[in-house]
Amino acid sequence: MERFTVEDLRARLGVQLGKLDAWSDFRVKALDAAIEEVNQSSRFRVSYRVTKRERRKTTEIEMAWEVKEALEDAKKEQEAHSAARKGRLAEAKQKLAFPESGSVKYTDPWEQLARANSNWDHGKIADAFRSFCSQKGIKLGAKNIETVFVNFCKSQKRV
Repeated sequence: MERFTVEDLRARLGVQLGKLDAWSDFRVKALDAAIEEVNQSSRFRVSYRVTKRERRKTTEIEMAWEVKEALEDAKKEQEAHSAARKGRLAEAKQKLAFPESGSVKYTDPWEQLARANSNWDHGKIADAFRSFCSQKGIKLGAKNIETVFVNFCKSQKRV
Protein backbone atom coordinates (compact mmCIF):
# COMPACT_ATOMS: atom_id res chain seq x y z
CA MET A 1 0.00 0.00 0.00
CA GLU A 2 1.08 3.53 -0.72
CA ARG A 3 -0.43 6.91 0.05
CA PHE A 4 -0.52 9.71 -2.50
CA THR A 5 -1.77 13.26 -2.47
CA VAL A 6 -4.21 14.02 -5.27
CA GLU A 7 -1.72 16.58 -6.68
CA ASP A 8 1.02 13.94 -6.78
CA LEU A 9 -1.29 11.51 -8.60
CA ARG A 10 -2.26 14.21 -11.10
CA ALA A 11 1.42 14.74 -11.89
CA ARG A 12 2.17 11.01 -12.13
CA LEU A 13 -0.78 10.44 -14.48
CA GLY A 14 0.18 13.43 -16.64
CA VAL A 15 -2.91 15.55 -15.98
CA GLN A 16 -2.16 19.13 -17.00
CA LEU A 17 -2.62 22.02 -14.59
CA GLY A 18 -6.13 23.41 -14.82
CA LYS A 19 -7.55 20.18 -16.27
CA LEU A 20 -9.84 17.81 -14.35
CA ASP A 21 -9.81 20.06 -11.28
CA ALA A 22 -12.84 18.45 -9.64
CA TRP A 23 -12.11 15.18 -7.83
CA SER A 24 -15.00 13.41 -9.56
CA ASP A 25 -13.71 14.38 -13.01
CA PHE A 26 -10.14 13.37 -12.16
CA ARG A 27 -11.31 10.11 -10.58
CA VAL A 28 -13.49 9.03 -13.51
CA LYS A 29 -11.44 10.25 -16.47
CA ALA A 30 -7.89 9.69 -15.21
CA LEU A 31 -7.58 7.55 -12.09
CA ASP A 32 -10.29 4.95 -12.76
CA ALA A 33 -9.28 4.74 -16.42
CA ALA A 34 -5.63 4.12 -15.49
CA ILE A 35 -6.56 1.53 -12.88
CA GLU A 36 -8.81 -0.32 -15.35
CA GLU A 37 -5.97 -0.47 -17.86
CA VAL A 38 -3.50 -1.72 -15.23
CA ASN A 39 -5.96 -4.30 -13.89
CA GLN A 40 -6.71 -5.55 -17.41
CA SER A 41 -3.25 -5.73 -18.93
CA SER A 42 -0.65 -6.06 -16.19
CA ARG A 43 0.36 -8.57 -13.57
CA PHE A 44 -1.02 -6.32 -10.83
CA ARG A 45 -4.49 -5.64 -9.46
CA VAL A 46 -4.82 -2.10 -8.14
CA SER A 47 -7.46 -0.61 -5.87
CA TYR A 48 -7.72 2.62 -3.90
CA ARG A 49 -9.61 4.32 -1.12
CA VAL A 50 -9.88 7.93 0.00
CA THR A 51 -7.90 8.45 3.22
CA LYS A 52 -8.05 12.20 3.75
CA ARG A 53 -10.53 14.96 3.04
CA GLU A 54 -10.31 18.63 3.85
CA ARG A 55 -13.63 20.47 3.87
CA ARG A 56 -15.31 17.90 1.60
CA LYS A 57 -12.35 18.01 -0.81
CA THR A 58 -10.42 14.77 -1.37
CA THR A 59 -6.73 15.40 -0.74
CA GLU A 60 -5.17 11.97 -0.22
CA ILE A 61 -5.79 8.39 -1.31
CA GLU A 62 -4.26 5.05 -0.46
CA MET A 63 -3.51 2.66 -3.30
CA ALA A 64 -3.18 -1.07 -2.79
CA TRP A 65 -1.21 -3.28 -5.20
CA GLU A 66 -1.41 -7.03 -5.35
CA VAL A 67 0.12 -9.52 -7.75
CA LYS A 68 -2.37 -11.59 -9.73
CA GLU A 69 -2.27 -15.35 -9.36
CA ALA A 70 -2.73 -16.20 -13.04
CA LEU A 71 -0.64 -14.14 -15.43
CA GLU A 72 -1.68 -15.76 -18.73
CA ASP A 73 -4.51 -13.29 -19.39
CA ALA A 74 -2.27 -10.31 -18.62
CA LYS A 75 0.40 -11.60 -21.01
CA LYS A 76 -2.20 -11.98 -23.79
CA GLU A 77 -3.44 -8.44 -23.16
CA GLN A 78 0.09 -7.03 -23.31
CA GLU A 79 0.68 -8.68 -26.68
CA ALA A 80 -2.63 -7.46 -28.12
CA HIS A 81 -3.15 -4.15 -29.92
CA SER A 82 -4.47 -1.28 -27.79
CA ALA A 83 -7.66 -1.02 -29.87
CA ALA A 84 -8.39 -4.69 -29.18
CA ARG A 85 -7.80 -4.15 -25.44
CA LYS A 86 -10.22 -1.23 -25.42
CA GLY A 87 -12.83 -3.35 -27.18
CA ARG A 88 -12.48 -6.21 -24.70
CA LEU A 89 -12.64 -3.78 -21.78
CA ALA A 90 -15.86 -2.24 -23.15
CA GLU A 91 -17.27 -5.73 -23.72
CA ALA A 92 -16.43 -6.76 -20.14
CA LYS A 93 -18.16 -3.65 -18.79
CA GLN A 94 -21.24 -4.40 -20.87
CA LYS A 95 -21.42 -7.97 -19.56
CA LEU A 96 -21.52 -6.80 -15.96
CA ALA A 97 -24.44 -4.42 -16.48
CA PHE A 98 -27.66 -5.39 -14.75
CA PRO A 99 -30.50 -6.10 -17.25
CA GLU A 100 -32.59 -3.00 -18.05
CA SER A 101 -35.83 -4.98 -17.98
CA GLY A 102 -37.28 -8.40 -17.32
CA SER A 103 -36.33 -11.05 -14.83
CA VAL A 104 -32.89 -12.26 -13.81
CA LYS A 105 -33.87 -15.80 -14.68
CA TYR A 106 -31.55 -17.32 -17.31
CA THR A 107 -29.24 -14.29 -17.05
CA ASP A 108 -25.80 -15.13 -15.70
CA PRO A 109 -24.37 -14.17 -13.25
CA TRP A 110 -27.49 -12.43 -11.94
CA GLU A 111 -29.61 -15.58 -11.63
CA GLN A 112 -26.92 -17.37 -9.64
CA LEU A 113 -26.43 -14.37 -7.35
CA ALA A 114 -30.18 -14.07 -6.76
CA ARG A 115 -30.48 -17.80 -5.97
CA ALA A 116 -27.55 -17.70 -3.55
CA ASN A 117 -28.60 -14.55 -1.70
CA SER A 118 -32.40 -14.29 -1.85
CA ASN A 119 -35.50 -16.44 -1.95
CA TRP A 120 -37.59 -13.84 -3.81
CA ASP A 121 -39.21 -14.44 -7.18
CA HIS A 122 -36.65 -13.56 -9.86
CA GLY A 123 -38.94 -11.11 -11.62
CA LYS A 124 -39.83 -9.31 -8.41
CA ILE A 125 -36.25 -9.07 -7.15
CA ALA A 126 -35.12 -7.65 -10.51
CA ASP A 127 -37.86 -5.00 -10.54
CA ALA A 128 -37.25 -4.15 -6.89
CA PHE A 129 -33.50 -3.82 -7.53
CA ARG A 130 -34.01 -1.56 -10.55
CA SER A 131 -36.33 0.60 -8.45
CA PHE A 132 -33.77 0.68 -5.62
CA CYS A 133 -31.01 1.72 -8.04
CA SER A 134 -33.20 4.41 -9.55
CA GLN A 135 -34.00 5.86 -6.11
CA LYS A 136 -30.33 5.83 -5.07
CA GLY A 137 -29.05 7.15 -8.41
CA ILE A 138 -27.01 3.99 -9.08
CA LYS A 139 -26.44 3.15 -12.74
CA LEU A 140 -27.17 -0.44 -13.76
CA GLY A 141 -23.78 -0.55 -15.49
CA ALA A 142 -21.78 0.71 -12.48
CA LYS A 143 -18.55 -1.15 -11.91
CA ASN A 144 -19.68 -2.32 -8.45
CA ILE A 145 -23.22 -3.26 -9.52
CA GLU A 146 -22.62 -6.93 -8.71
CA THR A 147 -21.73 -6.11 -5.08
CA VAL A 148 -24.70 -3.73 -4.81
CA PHE A 149 -27.02 -6.47 -6.12
CA VAL A 150 -25.69 -9.09 -3.68
CA ASN A 151 -26.06 -6.69 -0.73
CA PHE A 152 -29.56 -5.77 -1.89
CA CYS A 153 -30.56 -9.44 -2.17
CA LYS A 154 -29.21 -10.19 1.30
CA SER A 155 -31.10 -7.26 2.80
CA GLN A 156 -34.35 -8.41 1.14
CA LYS A 157 -34.11 -12.05 2.20
CA ARG A 158 -37.36 -13.40 3.61
CA VAL A 159 -37.52 -16.02 6.31
